[in-house]
Amino acid sequence: MKIMIDETIFQGTPVDILEQLRLLTFDSSEFSTTDAYIRFLQYAVRRMTGKPCPLPEGSTEQRAAAILERLEAIGALERLEE
Repeated sequence: MKIMIDETIFQGTPVDILEQLRLLTFDSSEFSTTDAYIRFLQYAVRRMTGKPCPLPEGSTEQRAAAILERLEAIGALERLEE
């Protein structure tokens, strides 16, 4: 997968991309795992849109892919490649 956020391109699996974003954006102790970062993003999407942001109960990879889809749907990122 390849996405672009504010002219910066991120590439890898959905978990890889979220891990890159987590490490760039926050002190690693603030969100110690990718799952914790996904929960933060889920809450942020709910706050920004005023709508629910359900995610699957599956693996971290499935949840990461779902949150990236939600972010794309609200215009927070652009998907360049699957």
